[in-house]
Amino acid sequence: MALRNYEGSITKRVHMRVRLTAKDWQLYTASMDCGDAADALNDAATKALSCGDPKEAYEIFRKARNEWAEWGAYDSEPGHEFGDLFIEAFGQDAYYKYC
Repeated sequence: MALRNYEGSITKRVHMRVRLTAKDWQLYTASMDCGDAADALNDAATKALSCGDPKEAYEIFRKARNEWAEWGAYDSEPGHEFGDLFIEAFGQDAYYKYC
């Protein structure tokens, strides 16, 4: 878990490895193979949550969602899944500010 100073800024990086399935991300698994999209979202989420900067983390994951939108990555469900992880890494205040 990240350590925060009194202003809420990150003082220690979080190391998380995200390994969710396409069904966990709630991608379009009923109509297409979404394994590659899930792998890309996992990689982006892992990189984002480990970068130490909540603004940069949001941008990293947003770009991956946009790239894999055809597979359902830009729907609300993957955003909510990432949001839960984002809060765990950076806290609720950072979530409200950047997400």
